[in-house]
Order: sequence, then structure tokens, then C-alpha cells
Amino acid sequence: MAMFTGASYVDRRLLFAPAQHPAAAGTVTPDLSQGCIWQIFMPAGNITIANPINMVIGDMLIFAIIQDSVGARLVTWGNNFFRATGLTLTITASATDSVTFVFAPQGFWGQIGSALNLINT
Repeated sequence: MAMFTGASYVDRRLLFAPAQHPAAAGTVTPDLSQGCIWQIFMPAGNITIANPINMVIGDMLIFAIIQDSVGARLVTWGNNFFRATGLTLTITASATDSVTFVFAPQGFWGQIGSALNLINT
């Protein structure tokens, strides 16, 4: 249960999930009991991000998707993700994209933001 303590917000869930290193043609299934920020390091191939589990209405889910040193890796999204028209992730080698979703009462994940082709340092 979320609560306010002074000026800080304390969430009932972990913030960062363990970093994900899926195999080529692998699948990542975000489990919101593990965190709401998911860092995914792309393998030497495309991946699928499956529909999340253990969420509640209003949960936010943030992905940081990092291309490998070759790039051109693609993501296939689960059918409960509704993305903005024209959302195309960066395929440049070593590029990072961030995409944010919120879980709606209707049972789908709606995209509420993205930052593409971020600089890696």
C-alpha cells in the first residue's frame, strides 16, 4: 500500500527490477512484484516483451531498452500494450530508448511517454 511520509512518496513495490539479459528470440515477462523499472539489454536477436503480471490498476511500468553493439534488434510487444501511433524504437548500435506505460482500469497498458535514442555514457 502506498503512503505519504512527509515530502517523500513510498511505494509498496520495488522500484528497479533485476536487469534483463534475454536470449535471442527470448521473452521477457515483466513481474511488477519485482519492480516497475525494467532495464532490458538486447541480445544478438529480436525479443518479445510479454504482457506483465502482478499489476494493479494505476501501476506504471518503465522500460529502458538498450541495443547491443550491433543494433537493429526489434521488440514484439504483448497484446495488452497499446503504444502511440508511430512509436518506433531506435535501432542504432548501443542506443537506449525509454518507454513508459500505465495500467488502465480496462485491463490494458497504455503508453504515456517515451524518450528515444538517449545518450549512453
